[in-house]
Amino acid sequence: MKRSSWSFLILFGASLLVAPPLCFAAEATPRNESLAVFVELYAKALQGRDVEAYKRLVHPRCRACINKDQGDYYELLFHRKQYLTVQTAEATFKILPESALTGMSYPLKPTHLIQVNLRLNEFKSKVLLVQVAQDNGSWFEVISCPVSEVLQTMRAAAIREHAEAARAETLLSSMRDPLRSELTTLLKQGKKVSAITRYREVSGEDLSVAKRVIELLEK
Repeated sequence: MKRSSWSFLILFGASLLVAPPLCFAAEATPRNESLAVFVELYAKALQGRDVEAYKRLVHPRCRACINKDQGDYYELLFHRKQYLTVQTAEATFKILPESALTGMSYPLKPTHLIQVNLRLNEFKSKVLLVQVAQDNGSWFEVISCPVSEVLQTMRAAAIREHAEAARAETLLSSMRDPLRSELTTLLKQGKKVSAITRYREVSGEDLSVAKRVIELLEK
């Protein structure tokens, strides 16, 4: 799969910091240089599917609260953040209000939020939220310690997603014309929702599986 570079636009209150693709740190002002480095490394970890690089960007105190039986916690978190075909990204740096942390257990409280608006293609975009804090001059992602109930829910969701993905691939491989051509035409016209609706009508699949099938066809 072809990988695209990320272009970041980061807002710091009234100041504006712009960076060329994967050269963010070079354009950073001294007081924001460490944050620029963090964003650069974060982008590379996600684009390169490098789980170990991602772990190094999580604060050590957060890593320390994860025991050996919870090792898949990182993989589950990381899986949700992989966007490998990003065209552009705009990131806003905000102070994180105390009220946003209610009910969560953090070994170190996050102080700021990076909201990254990802444009994946002409018709598709996603929002990535990263809670961060600065420690000894460096920025880190701050994640909550895994609560057993939350981890079980994440694991169940991952199993469900894997099953849906496998089913979607099987359904797409068995799809024939004229339906395949009809759906492809709708996608070329930018009518993704119509393509999903049409496929659901014909196949009887639920929304989640139908969406996966159309997204596979879109690729």
